[in-house]
Parts: sequence; structure tokens; C-alpha cells
Amino acid sequence: MKNPFLSTENRLICTLIMAGIVALVVLTAGCTSTGQEIGEAHSLMEKGDLRLGSVDWNIDPPGIIEAKLVAANVDFQNAYASVDDIPPAKEEEPDEAYALRELIKSRIAFISAALEIQSALDHIMDAQDNARLYQYDLWNRDLAYAREDLRSAHGYLDGAFLSLNAITMARVPVAMQGDIADAKVTCANLDERAGRLEAAIEGALV
Repeated sequence: MKNPFLSTENRLICTLIMAGIVALVVLTAGCTSTGQEIGEAHSLMEKGDLRLGSVDWNIDPPGIIEAKLVAANVDFQNAYASVDDIPPAKEEEPDEAYALRELIKSRIAFISAALEIQSALDHIMDAQDNARLYQYDLWNRDLAYAREDLRSAHGYLDGAFLSLNAITMARVPVAMQGDIADAKVTCANLDERAGRLEAAIEGALV
């Protein structure tokens, strides 16, 4: 008697079922991997934000400020690497990985600007020391260096604003849209700080 389970039709059905199971496993693994990468990016961003929040420009020594900024930059760079290779979602659909990439890029630009501002503050302190020693040529040189640092800071922040303003908000999950607005405010506040320092230098050089 012919075994029905060995018929060509049944073998074909079994093959199709097994192919479907394999495809489901592959797809599920991909979703899990993407979820883990997004979760890791969120975690690293939070870690970097905590470092940024711990910076006290009025109290922390310059070396401590720079160390905190550099450490935060490492967190943000690693966060970006976590989501950089995630393929995009369908156009005009909410895409968490896309939103994260844009936010992280603004954080990295913010760090670059903050490091330039810290460098400018170092030059301003050197200028003050030289003024007390009546070394006016060195005083003038240090303030000129500080001014260049602040111009670089404005450049980084301008890039961050352009990037944030170019975000397609339809692709940003609703829960993350407030984060985009907050990033703009944070960059604007730092830009104002750089502007105040720049105005003080311009006044001193008149």
C-alpha cells in the first residue's frame, strides 16, 4: 500500500510549511535585533544626557567640563552606531530609528559647539591673566583665539538647527516629537551663551 505521507503533493505541502516557518523565524529575529539596537541607542542617549546635565559651567573646573563633554560624545557616537544601519520604514510612516538618528546628530553637534565654547573660556581666562601682567599683545591674541572658537561654535549649532528643521515630522513618532522641540531649545540656549561671550569679547577689543 502506498504511503500517503510520501506522496509528491504532501511532500510539497511540508516543504512550503517549513519554508514559512524559516521565513517567520528570520523576520522575528530581525525585529528583535532592531528592537535591541533601538533600546541600546535610547539607553546610551540617556547616559550621554545625564553627563551633559551634570556639567556646571559656573563651578566645574575646565578640565572636568571637557572630560564630561568628551565622555558624553562617546555615548552619543555609540548610540548613533547602534541605529545607523537600521533600514528605513515606509516613507511618511513613523520611524523611531530615523528620529533617533536625527536627535543623536543634534547632540553630537551640540557637544562640538560646547567644546569650542569651553576652549573660548580657556582663552578668555588666559587673556585675563595676561592683562594683569600688562601683556597686552598676548591679551589681544587670546581674545582673538576665543572669538574664533565662538565662531566655530555658532557653525556647529547652525548645522544642528538646519538638521533639526529639516526633519520630516510625519516620520517622527508622536512620543518623540517633543524631544525634537527640546533639542532646538537646547541648541538655541547654547547659541545665546556663545553670543553673549562673543559680544563681551567684541566690546573688549574695541
